Amino acid sequence: MLRACLESGNYQVEVVHRGNCGIPWKRHSRLRYVGYLQDLLVGYFVGRRAAKLIRENGMSIAAAISSGYVGWYPLPPGPRRVHVYHGTSVGVAETSREHISRLGYLKMKYLDGMVFERLNGRNKIRLVVSNQVEEEVKRVFGFDTNLIWLPLDMEIFQLDQDRTRWRTNWGIPQDRPVGIFVGNEMPYKGFHVLLQLIRQTPDVFWLVVIRGGRAAELETVPNVKLLRDVPHDELPGLYGCADFALIPYRIGPFSYALAEALACGVPVIASPSRTSPFFLRQEPFSRLLVSDQDDFAGFRAAITDVTSHPELFRRAAADLRPVLEELMGLSAWRDRIFRFVEFEGVSSNE
Repeated sequence: MLRACLESGNYQVEVVHRGNCGIPWKRHSRLRYVGYLQDLLVGYFVGRRAAKLIRENGMSIAAAISSGYVGWYPLPPGPRRVHVYHGTSVGVAETSREHISRLGYLKMKYLDGMVFERLNGRNKIRLVVSNQVEEEVKRVFGFDTNLIWLPLDMEIFQLDQDRTRWRTNWGIPQDRPVGIFVGNEMPYKGFHVLLQLIRQTPDVFWLVVIRGGRAAELETVPNVKLLRDVPHDELPGLYGCADFALIPYRIGPFSYALAEALACGVPVIASPSRTSPFFLRQEPFSRLLVSDQDDFAGFRAAITDVTSHPELFRRAAADLRPVLEELMGLSAWRDRIFRFVEFEGVSSNE
């Protein structure tokens, strides 16, 4: 999306990644510690390739934009340097402590986070994709940032109140409340919470859309329809079946599933409230924010609330569309990206 946005503004874009930066190994090692080392070295090879391009092209390069685990390699002077934070390894490590080994926790928090991710944003224009990440980067690294949000094609994710049609299309019961979960099986995404709630709410029919996994334990559960790797353009119809979306994240920047559901007029039950976007911290959506990922009673109460007052919450979700359009609509997002990349009134954070 970023590449298409920049190219639409007549920028020539070259993407440097693990596939074209000269990494000497052909595949990622299955040995844990060798794999860790390979992941760290990706930043070195990507940075070295970017530095070579800067030396060869000089001032014709407008900006060097990094994201994720790369960006720490020192680059020659010249182009504007930008780093995009989608979250921090420190935050993930802190909230996933019981699900990972002590060594994995220490590596993720201190080496990945406090060393490399801190270096990624040093002396750069720092962009973040949500107010949650803005707060987290400030708390963890002490960095000031610029908020750009994430892009969402609002033409694809439209309001559609014809649940009968969509449920017929997907073979979903018409006479039962329907919840939808779109995500993966990672612990910090709350897949274990979903499994527990499915067992505790036999009256609810669940649509489970898994990306990049199997979720084999749900294949024979009677109140579940399991779908894997659904094409992007089919998601609006699935959201159209649902009375609510479940986003039981322990931590996260700003879930696309959350934005997609709200854009389709589907209320969202989410956790934890401290990492929820600002517009879900007000009535009536604040009633659907559960303060802890393991508060199953809180999730059940929220499900009861949203299914007991469906019209209230669906109207409130529909009323959020203008907010989402302003924050994430493609046109507004594109203008915001160019303002930051072209330094129009933007602090460099240096």
